[in-house]
Amino acid sequence: MAGSFGTGKIRRVALLLALLLLVVCHAYAVVPCPSGCACLNGADAKAKGYTALCADRQTLCGYDANQNPMYCYVIPQTTTPPTVATPNPRCPSGCACLREADGEAKGFSRCAEERIPCGFDATQQPMYCFDTTVRVEASYAPCPADCACMDAAEAEGKGYSCCDGCRQPCGGTTDGAARYCFRKVERCPEGCECLDPFSAARAGYAELCGGDKSVCAIVDGAERYCYGKPPSKATAISAERTVVAPGAGVAACTLSGRITGFTHDPSSIRVSVQEMEYIPASCLATPPFTCFPGAYRPKSGAAPVILEATPAYAGDLPSFLAYRVSVDCFGTYQVRPVYHAGGDACEWEGSWEYAKSTPFVMNGSSEDAYDIRYVQPDNRVPDIGIAFGPPVPPAEHMGQGNWTINMRAQDPGGIRRISAGVNLTVEYYTSDGKVPLERVPVDVHLLYRVSCNESPCEFTVPYQPASRRMILDLEVSACDRAGNGVVRSYHREFPEGDGDLLIEGAAPVQVLYGAPLVRGKGTAFRVNVSSTFPYAVEAKLGLHLNPSE
Repeated sequence: MAGSFGTGKIRRVALLLALLLLVVCHAYAVVPCPSGCACLNGADAKAKGYTALCADRQTLCGYDANQNPMYCYVIPQTTTPPTVATPNPRCPSGCACLREADGEAKGFSRCAEERIPCGFDATQQPMYCFDTTVRVEASYAPCPADCACMDAAEAEGKGYSCCDGCRQPCGGTTDGAARYCFRKVERCPEGCECLDPFSAARAGYAELCGGDKSVCAIVDGAERYCYGKPPSKATAISAERTVVAPGAGVAACTLSGRITGFTHDPSSIRVSVQEMEYIPASCLATPPFTCFPGAYRPKSGAAPVILEATPAYAGDLPSFLAYRVSVDCFGTYQVRPVYHAGGDACEWEGSWEYAKSTPFVMNGSSEDAYDIRYVQPDNRVPDIGIAFGPPVPPAEHMGQGNWTINMRAQDPGGIRRISAGVNLTVEYYTSDGKVPLERVPVDVHLLYRVSCNESPCEFTVPYQPASRRMILDLEVSACDRAGNGVVRSYHREFPEGDGDLLIEGAAPVQVLYGAPLVRGKGTAFRVNVSSTFPYAVEAKLGLHLNPSE
């Protein structure tokens, strides 16, 4: 019974354990996560910001390496911003900052009637605000018959050049980029140069390479062709010339004219003649296709020629100044009057009006009426004032000490320079040498110049010892910023006026002063004289005695 009971009980326990294991295994079964969910443990989900569980419940999807349970978490949805435009704080709401060509190629309209600048792209091309919510049907002008519409990369690969400077798009690509009109061009062979007709004629290039117009470039809408370089003759001819402006080559002509309206010192002006060269307008062959306007610049290796301007006088003042220079008959020159420093002439400013174009392009013959008129910004001369200070430090005689002179100049446009020519004469008292007085020098003349770059300007005349009088002659000049000058003369004597002598008393002296006199013995007389002169003087006395005394 015991054995039978035990066996049956064990069977029932085994059955219960099997059922329990079946339930547990079913409750913790691992299942894959559905689409849009990721299998993560709690720590990884928190780190990645996954907060929502799939189906709002813990769905066991596996275990990590540390046997931590992993569950299905909802993958957050991310939105990608459109790549066609970049919002910009300078643009209104609903607008984006784009290059003008890109905005038009994408069919976007401007955010306002006036273009709103919002910045620059990586190549420093300007960008403007475009309304990205409204598209307009882009209208493109067709390319000329000998041009093709393509993007920049394709044109560069084929060796094509812009037909119209790539200013207007002819279409758009699938990704919204603009396309432009391009044309096939030829490279010039060796010995030829790619030029526009005007530049070729100026440089003396008359023959086309191969005899036909092979287009080698299109710059700013203008075609360039291959021209053959002419043989150089400038070396042999220029060796026979003496005074010729830089660049004078095949033919020598003269360029001359008058300078009128110039009221300043004629010694302060020179004429600069600079040969120039024209750099035609051009555009970059690759985006952003930046275009540069044509301009003149000093010709490489050509230094300016500096000429003197010869004054033609009508009375005391010159009525005009003339200049003349030898130049190339087909050259281009910039003629410009310039300031010449020297002497006491004021440095002037002003502008110039040319009777003809500047720079001036010679047309094969001499030009003798290339006149220039000076436009003076201001013709008011400065005001000058001068103050003479007392001698410093004061001394017993007024002629001693340092004499301070203060010069001032005023002008609404400012003072550039104030100066003075100083002529100082120092007079000394003289002696006939018949009395034992100290020998003194003759009169002294001091000449020097004082100059300052601003007002006031102060200087001192040093003390001259034992002087009787100082005579000062000043010639003060001042220049304003416009170049107007004025000169004033001043004369001053110091000290001023003379004095007088007074005999206070006279007494005879033989051996000792005050001793009784002896008849027939040599007698001298002591005379006491007072002076009101402000300087040392020499006095001569005459003594007349009664013979009976």
